[in-house]
Amino acid sequence: MDTSTLKNLYLRTNVEIHLATGGQVTIAPGRIVLRCTHLPEDLERNQIIYPSVPSSWDEVRSHVAAAGLGALSFSSPGGSRRRLSTFTMHGHHVRQLSVLQWQAQSKKEPSAKLTVLSTDNDWQAAIRLRYSQHIPGLDRTQYFDFTKRRMAMYRHACNAGIGRWFGLMVNHRLVSTCGVMCPHGALARFRLVLTHPSYRRRGYAAQLVRNAAQYMTSECTASAVLITALSGSSAERIYESAGFQPIQSAFQIS
Repeated sequence: MDTSTLKNLYLRTNVEIHLATGGQVTIAPGRIVLRCTHLPEDLERNQIIYPSVPSSWDEVRSHVAAAGLGALSFSSPGGSRRRLSTFTMHGHHVRQLSVLQWQAQSKKEPSAKLTVLSTDNDWQAAIRLRYSQHIPGLDRTQYFDFTKRRMAMYRHACNAGIGRWFGLMVNHRLVSTCGVMCPHGALARFRLVLTHPSYRRRGYAAQLVRNAAQYMTSECTASAVLITALSGSSAERIYESAGFQPIQSAFQIS
């Protein structure tokens, strides 16, 4: 198995983004191992990818133990949770993701301005916005440090021409932000779409992803722009309203 055999576009872009932002990709027999050495606590970026659901639980357990990772993904899961029942039986959590592709559309927008983040002040505002999503139960200091390091990684990638980070401004305040990574100038994917809690349910997230997708196709010549969301979630409905259409599913085990 190598990266060119990945059937799932979510996983293919995961590998490309991982390589572009300094991660470690190891091709092993029948699997691909991703490690983010500078953000070891980021489970989404530390995982094992299989071509399909493995038949042997013991084999998977040995791979996870050897790699020290806790997340698994499958390029071709078979389209059903039934084949993943072995993992739920062993206490793992199964996430089903919808992979959606941008389809251009014209729509009246809320009164907000799209900006491409560039200055120190821009990125500091993005860090504060990300930190406003603090998850209860996590140590606030550790989460803030993790947020700063993660955003520094993406800023470095954007400065290297690998992508763009966008924001929506309302009365000179950053209220919504996201990144779009496009390592090879063709297949692009959104990262970390979020809106400040005080500005939700006003259409800003939909406007942000719609305008950012238009920018990537017109200014950065991306041939396809993808986004992922938990299947059946409110985020998936927002993205569909913004012009994205489901094209695949993906499964991740943690």
